[in-house]
Amino acid sequence: MAKLIIDTSCSKIRLALSFDGHVLTYESDKKNIQAEQLALKLDSLLKKHHCLFSQIKTIYCVVGPGSFTGIRVAIAFVKGLVLEQNIKVVAVTNFALYLAQFKEQFELCGKAEIFINCGKNRAEFFHQIIEKDSGKISEAKIVSHSEIDHVNSGNLIISDFYTDNLRQKEKFYYIEDNRLKVERILALNEQILNSQFEPLYIRSTYVKQ
Repeated sequence: MAKLIIDTSCSKIRLALSFDGHVLTYESDKKNIQAEQLALKLDSLLKKHHCLFSQIKTIYCVVGPGSFTGIRVAIAFVKGLVLEQNIKVVAVTNFALYLAQFKEQFELCGKAEIFINCGKNRAEFFHQIIEKDSGKISEAKIVSHSEIDHVNSGNLIISDFYTDNLRQKEKFYYIEDNRLKVERILALNEQILNSQFEPLYIRSTYVKQ
C-alpha cells in the first residue's frame, strides 16, 4: 500500500511517496505550477519507486494557507486522479505541517498556537489554535503584528518568524526548515489533519491602523 503527499502551497511542486518501507521525495525549482507538470513529476516518482498508481491508497494534499493558485491546481489534479478510484484523500493544512515538526512538544503541552508569515509583508500572519485532548481546531484567521506579542505564554507557540517578545516565550519554537516532514505527517492524528478538501482561503478580519 502506497501513500502520496502533494504540496504546492509554496508555489513549488513538492511530492513524497511512501511505499514498501521507503520514502522518495521530489521538489521542483520552478514556481510556475501547472497540472501537466504535476502529472509528469508524479509519473516519474512512481517509476523510480517501482510503484503502480493502483497501489496508492491514500493521498495527502496540502490545502493552504499559501499560494492560492498552486493549491487550486493541486486540488483539481487530485480530484481528477481519484475519480472512480478507491483512494482516500486527506486534506492537510500548513498549520498541521508545522505542528508535525513538534509533535512531542504538542503531546506534552496539549495546546498549540501556530503562526505562518503571509509572505507579502511582515504586518499580517496566518494564525490557528489546535487542542490535543478535545481535538478542537480554531477557525484560521489573519492577525496583526501587535496581536502576536500577546499570545498565551502557557501554550506551545510555533512560527516561521520571530519577534523579540516571541523569543522570550518559554514554549516558543521557530520553524527554520518548512520542507515536507513526511514521516511526521503520516504519524499525525487524522483528527488534526482532517479538513475540507477545498483551498483554505483566509481573509483579514482586523482593521489596519
